[in-house]
Amino acid sequence: HKIARQSEDTVFLVVRSGDEAVCVHRQEGSYPIKAFVTNAGKRRLLGFSAVGICLLAGDSDETITAQHARHAEAYEKQGMTLAVLREHVHFVRRHGYSEMRDFGPPDTAGVGHAFQMSATAKAGVSIAAIGARMGPRRIRELGQMLQQELAPFAYVPPPASAA
Repeated sequence: HKIARQSEDTVFLVVRSGDEAVCVHRQEGSYPIKAFVTNAGKRRLLGFSAVGICLLAGDSDETITAQHARHAEAYEKQGMTLAVLREHVHFVRRHGYSEMRDFGPPDTAGVGHAFQMSATAKAGVSIAAIGARMGPRRIRELGQMLQQELAPFAYVPPPASAA
């Protein structure tokens, strides 16, 4: 709710489920033109959304290659070659957030950030808006905002006990 209020755009809470990202909540912001790129309950392959790229970026390069191979037909149908997928993943690893343009409805853009919820579960949040609202500066600002707002929710493993 806070991120939707601050950004004024549509915010999505997503959890990882195997090779997919599942939207569990969509929160509308106050901006009059909405970017409804997905709905609660919708499943998408990792890499087909801003937050899906972030969820995938924590995996090893070998794991990402294997995922792309398992779903090659679906990725190719969307124009997501392994090289393009790797470019997106490397952006996330460098900057801590992702950006996607026109991957869902035309003239939309999204920014995402993922975090570890527990020892075994990952989640993420993305912000989607019409492309005209998502210039490079705003994308960077929203990416940084997501990192700051979500940092308190990240799982911190307990310290190893001294035996």
